[in-house]
Amino acid sequence: MAQNIVLYYQWVKYSYLFCYYLPYCHKVLILLHADYFTIHIQMFTKSKYILAALIVMLASCQPADKFRLKGKFTNLQQADFYVYSTDGTLQNLDTIHVLDGQFDWERQMNDEATLIVVYPNFSEQVIFAKGGDVIKMKGDANQLRQTEITGSKDNEELTQFRLQHISSTPLQLTQAMQEYVKLNPDTRVGIYLQRQLTLNKSQLSRMRIGEQLPQISLPPDPEHADEDTIFISYSSRKEPKALQHKPLIIVFWATWSGQSHSFNTRTRELLTRTAHADSTSNVKAISISLDVDMRSYDTFLKRDTVDWIARCYRMAWHTPVVEQLGLKNIPFAVLVDSRRRVVALGSDWDKDIKPAIDRMVK
Repeated sequence: MAQNIVLYYQWVKYSYLFCYYLPYCHKVLILLHADYFTIHIQMFTKSKYILAALIVMLASCQPADKFRLKGKFTNLQQADFYVYSTDGTLQNLDTIHVLDGQFDWERQMNDEATLIVVYPNFSEQVIFAKGGDVIKMKGDANQLRQTEITGSKDNEELTQFRLQHISSTPLQLTQAMQEYVKLNPDTRVGIYLQRQLTLNKSQLSRMRIGEQLPQISLPPDPEHADEDTIFISYSSRKEPKALQHKPLIIVFWATWSGQSHSFNTRTRELLTRTAHADSTSNVKAISISLDVDMRSYDTFLKRDTVDWIARCYRMAWHTPVVEQLGLKNIPFAVLVDSRRRVVALGSDWDKDIKPAIDRMVK
């Protein structure tokens, strides 16, 4: 009897500790029974069993206001992954340091978020995040498209969908996405795939030679936080005075795209060539980078002498203007006249851009 009383006291003590930490555990199911203590206390002959059980339960808990992302990759020793959010959850681009093929990244998070992990080869992986979740990435650095994401239903369903259609043609993938969205319209995976379908559907559909360029707004990037938003519009009153009534070339590029550097060189040559021309031929330029590594970006700006308007939002392919125009490859240039009609566009400067420039600049 005395032994049972002691055990009962210890059980209450550790149960109190467990309940104290309970708010930090989001997946604990407690079953209460009126006769629990009198019937089941006899199962514990030593108090250390009680303590061990509580320790195991507490160790398995992730604080409800923290999100944790763990990764393990073969054929990868040391590298940096980048992570950003498409919904503003992360205010800035963050870096995940990989050492011996592994990483463990944790951030404060109270609500759901959609994160984008950028691999060293600049391909991307979507992660559905939520406070309290521990999500695991497991893959081979030589086959990143086959990376498995586990730890939540949403991530596992998207992984299953991705792996099932890894060899599908673009048309087959589009059809599979449409079917999934039809059956699961309100799930996180369904909403994400619907967004991708919308973006794919609009690919270059609003940029055709001879037509008006869609109105574009370029807010200040992290490097130019004190500057004003730049508007590019057929209504010239919205544009900065330096751009009004002048032709404009918009160049999309990144430091990791080898051909991008030649576009920067060609742009600089174009600006020099037209610097003293009349307003209809005095071409201005804006460069928009898809980089996420600001150190590389700053280095190449100086090396390529990019002294015209430049923006880098550190969001790679999710840069708003890139999504708006449906761009799928870089480098890419769009040349518009003083009335903001598209004169030329494409990824081959000599074939797509230069002939139009030669006609414009006589």
